[in-house]
Amino acid sequence: PWDETDLILTVTEALRCFQQEQQLVEQNELLKFMNARLESSLSLLMAALEATADGILVLDNAGSIMSFNQKFVSIWKLEDLDCTCNNAHLLNAILARLSEPDVAKFQALLTQIDTEKHEVLSLKSGTMVEYYLKPYQLAGDIVGGVLSFRDVTQEKQTVALI
Repeated sequence: PWDETDLILTVTEALRCFQQEQQLVEQNELLKFMNARLESSLSLLMAALEATADGILVLDNAGSIMSFNQKFVSIWKLEDLDCTCNNAHLLNAILARLSEPDVAKFQALLTQIDTEKHEVLSLKSGTMVEYYLKPYQLAGDIVGGVLSFRDVTQEKQTVALI
């Protein structure tokens, strides 16, 4: 009672669906593997970020904070802040710790992350912080910047005494 054409079309469609399901299974396995590798790479990167002696602040192209390490929190004395707070709150806390002439300098820095820079900032606490800004690229386009900070207060005071 089967029509030969209907049977051929049904079997052909079933085979096509089976092949698509097999491709989806293979792609899903590949995605799981790639996700595991990405998680491993991210974990290694975060460990390296925390192990460095410098404070690190990572910004996106718009100057928004993407990431930072605990040394950054320590240098800027941000321990009292909830580090999961929003970007504007964290930036305001950073600006509040800077001496008056350096507030504008730091704000300008956030808009110039496509240029390498090196300078010293003064905090209200008397701490002097040296920073290096290095733009980072993805596929040839600058997509953000990495700022590294180091407390150079003792070095600057020693040089001033000499």
